[in-house]
Amino acid sequence: MAIPTSITINGCEITVHHTKHLMRDYGRFGEYSSCEMCINIDDDMADQKKELVFCHEMIEAIDDIYSLSMDHAHIQPIAVAIYDIIKNKRVEFN
Repeated sequence: MAIPTSITINGCEITVHHTKHLMRDYGRFGEYSSCEMCINIDDDMADQKKELVFCHEMIEAIDDIYSLSMDHAHIQPIAVAIYDIIKNKRVEFN
């Protein structure tokens, strides 16, 4: 799966950036910024980990944009499920 350079959620364009040393310097694999409307992903990870982190941050963005106030413990399982659906093409709309 190629990570897009941006995504649009409910009309909000969110840019995606690959950032060096995010984990080393800030202790996180990725982050979503609602102020900057961007997702930063640590570029030092393997591609599969980057894809999974992207899915996690995408769920974070959905949570923010729709004011869902999701418990953070629920975000990762949803991200893993979305990743599996996308990666393994488990849904096909014709």
